[in-house]
Amino acid sequence: MATAAGSALRPERVPFNNGLVLLHNRAAANPSVVVRALVRAGSSRESPGEHGLAGLTGRMLRQGTQNINKAALAEELDGLGAGLSVDMGYALVSVSIKCLSGDFSRAMEILGELLRRPIFPADELERLRGQVLTELKELEDNTRVVSERTWRELAYPATHPYHRLTVGSAETVGSASRESLHAFHSAWYGPNQTTLMVVGDVTLDDATAAATRMFVDWPGARSERVESALPATDPPERQLRDVPMVGKTQADVTIGLPTLDRSSTDYYALNFANHILGR
Repeated sequence: MATAAGSALRPERVPFNNGLVLLHNRAAANPSVVVRALVRAGSSRESPGEHGLAGLTGRMLRQGTQNINKAALAEELDGLGAGLSVDMGYALVSVSIKCLSGDFSRAMEILGELLRRPIFPADELERLRGQVLTELKELEDNTRVVSERTWRELAYPATHPYHRLTVGSAETVGSASRESLHAFHSAWYGPNQTTLMVVGDVTLDDATAAATRMFVDWPGARSERVESALPATDPPERQLRDVPMVGKTQADVTIGLPTLDRSSTDYYALNFANHILGR
């Protein structure tokens, strides 16, 4: 049974002069730690015609950096018994490493490498592009995905980031280049766009020292730190669209409408309630 002291969340916040914010919560019950960076570089940052670029950029982070290639990275993570995950959404890219607390300093160094110095190897980009294009074809046969995509097309105007799925389209993914990935990374990846979280058996002093070593000289992203300026959305008129899918014996039904803006003070309360109700 977890004790109150072992389970309590008492995060401490350490702002850096370059805009980086460190959030730390000591949890010493187990000799492990999770280091996670949340970067405001999700698909809402994409320009028209770039749909899927944020996702490609995020997924390419683990394909090699200036100082460690993909194979060496995989071998080292395996040797440490560490887990690396990269997830993308409309607002954020999440890069996290879970490891033993004794390996925390190295985990922070690896995280910094991925965020700061990706090289987007051409061969890995082509391999990943092929994977994404295959995924897009498979999604066309998924009733849930088609239902969600159709709802987004009805609920949001074409100029709104939420009008589309984050994965992009065959056309935009097919045209993405190393240069466009580098440009997107330069524009949106930087300390002024990043919140760093350290949770586990690591002291605040050690977390701050490791973050300082790895990120204090990280140049700011070219963009200013602002919330994604999403266009205002008026609730649409009642609409209904049926999408026939030949050979399917089941159907997905999506019902909804735009509600609160993400900047609303009630956003997180409503989101939490949505999870409770079975999202």
